[in-house]
Amino acid sequence: MLLHIGEEAVIQQSEIVAILDYHALESSELMNAFLRHHKEKKSMVNLCDTNPKSVIITKEHVYLSPLSSVTLKKRAGERIDFAHSWYLK
Repeated sequence: MLLHIGEEAVIQQSEIVAILDYHALESSELMNAFLRHHKEKKSMVNLCDTNPKSVIITKEHVYLSPLSSVTLKKRAGERIDFAHSWYLK
């Protein structure tokens, strides 16, 4: 199942480890160190022109998304079963 996470980016839902609210984590030193580490390692993908609203952690990358964590959760939950195949609305 694919999830559109902003701009032109689409990722497999099975790869997602966590979707976090960026603003709730801004003051966390641990999260700042985590993001710095991934930026230095070049495994961070920034999809935002301005301030990010969410952080999507996958097995390989960390994405900064312009979409809120609530919007991403809704998109991930909007599935329809067509003959045992899953599609996003």
